[in-house]
Amino acid sequence: MTNTPGSGERRARRGFNYQDRASAVLAYQTILDGTLTFIALADDEAGMFDDFVIGTAGRVVGHQYKSSSKPKPVGVRGLLLGADHVIADCAGTFIMLERAFPGNAIELRYVTSHYDATGDKGQFGVPGKDSADFFKALASHRQRSLADWRATVWRPIIDDLLKGSGLSVTDFERFLSRLSIILGAPSKIELNAALDDGARAQIIELAHKLGDLASGEDGRTRWRRRELLAELGWADRFQLRFEHRFPLGAHVQSNEATEADLEAALSKHTTGYISLLGPPGAGKSTLLERFIQPGPGRDVVRYLAFVPSEAQGQGSGGDANFLADLNSQLFGIGHQPARAKDDTLEQRRETFERLLKGAGKRYAIDQQLTIIVVDGLDHVPREERPEASFLRALPLPQSIPPGVLFVLGSQRIDLADMPPEVCDQAGQSGRRVDIAPLDEVAVSDMIQSMGLDGNVATAEVFAVSQGHPLVTHYLLDKLRLASPAERNALPAGGFEYDGDLEKIYGKAWREARAAGADVAKVLFVLGFVEGWIEPTLLARWLSIQAVDQAFRLAHHLIDHAGDAWRGCCQSNAKRSLHDALRSLRMCA
Repeated sequence: MTNTPGSGERRARRGFNYQDRASAVLAYQTILDGTLTFIALADDEAGMFDDFVIGTAGRVVGHQYKSSSKPKPVGVRGLLLGADHVIADCAGTFIMLERAFPGNAIELRYVTSHYDATGDKGQFGVPGKDSADFFKALASHRQRSLADWRATVWRPIIDDLLKGSGLSVTDFERFLSRLSIILGAPSKIELNAALDDGARAQIIELAHKLGDLASGEDGRTRWRRRELLAELGWADRFQLRFEHRFPLGAHVQSNEATEADLEAALSKHTTGYISLLGPPGAGKSTLLERFIQPGPGRDVVRYLAFVPSEAQGQGSGGDANFLADLNSQLFGIGHQPARAKDDTLEQRRETFERLLKGAGKRYAIDQQLTIIVVDGLDHVPREERPEASFLRALPLPQSIPPGVLFVLGSQRIDLADMPPEVCDQAGQSGRRVDIAPLDEVAVSDMIQSMGLDGNVATAEVFAVSQGHPLVTHYLLDKLRLASPAERNALPAGGFEYDGDLEKIYGKAWREARAAGADVAKVLFVLGFVEGWIEPTLLARWLSIQAVDQAFRLAHHLIDHAGDAWRGCCQSNAKRSLHDALRSLRMCA
């Protein structure tokens, strides 16, 4: 069987503590800063530089390590132009890597513990210069053109290197600018004493894993970032545990009064807490999603305790997941953690504090404000009920650095587990924003967006809905599919809202119960199902008539885009569903 250079490297790799540690240090930093795309070990397409190849965005770097317990001086000719034809091997590897990774900038690093010779003056055709002088010039002028090199005293050695490389003039010029010869490297890789203890342990773990991967019998040589993390059993810091974007409906309208108040609070305060409060369905989450956006002078990260159609009670209210997901997002906008992963809750807290300090430093330097939107706080004690609420993990106002501002969205701010200092500051005048109803112009815009312009009177709709966004949407959706007679009746008393949103849901359940148990069961399933369900499945279980009747009565509470349905996203409706459930005697 023919042995390739890579297969020989794989067999010999076990115990190569030096190159595994050196490679682990490099790989760990790219995992930490999020730039790693892949690594390759003992790769046949890496030629002489197959000890370690690392890919980052648009860049691939091959490494060759030469460690010796007894370093000695090496000269240019002995190292690159001797009997081993090292310059030709380096050049050949460069071309191989360019072909293997097209579109990437290829770099080569020849790392050796041997040091540059200073006693070979005149031995390679450059009067008064030695190898140390040339290696220094090579490192200092990486971007120098071949013509410029030939215009210096180094022309004789440059011409010999060109000839020895076997490359064309164009290829050699590119190759020489990408070749680094690192002399005098430590014979033993010592980890930086300033590193966090957890980071040091993780680098050592990574070094052991690199050795295992390189010497594996499966012949595999390349691992993408996520594959390497999977081999290590490390979570990817970019991977969020929960969704933190609030879905925007097709008929969302601007709430100009509240937006002006919120912008005033954002402009006035650059640290601590502000809050946006309002009743259910008033549009708090929609406004925070639409209005608070990243841009010049502002970075935005989000944590949502409630997202419509996402399963509840899955841990989004817990402090561990809260810290992990905020850390991931802060990491994603460029703030550096001390470790590639956090194994304990305490480490996540330490990382959170470090990242907030980093955001504060960014603000001090370039006035880039970091806004952390934490929405749906009232859902935590009501639906999530975690053992350790993330409300406890909210930092105290005095510990938040200038340039970091938390925006809290909730029905109310005086919640169990909320630190009193947070509650007090977020409720202060100028920091607390109470969401205002939509004005009549916004309601008119909603009417037009739903295709009802000219068919219903804006003043009548506004009078019934009182500018409540969700109630307005329910009423307009009911009007959209109503007969002409029903359109006249609904604003005149057929649709009532007195400020209590739950009464709208309660009326739907009462009408469903009056229409029959199967009709109520349709709404019950839609209210509790996570995600979408096809109405044809409900019809098979119950009847087409029951599904049709349920839709006629409560289509305004059903999201019925496409061929699937899902129920009202408001959690208040689910409490009404429990009442319907008891009435229908559907539980044991």
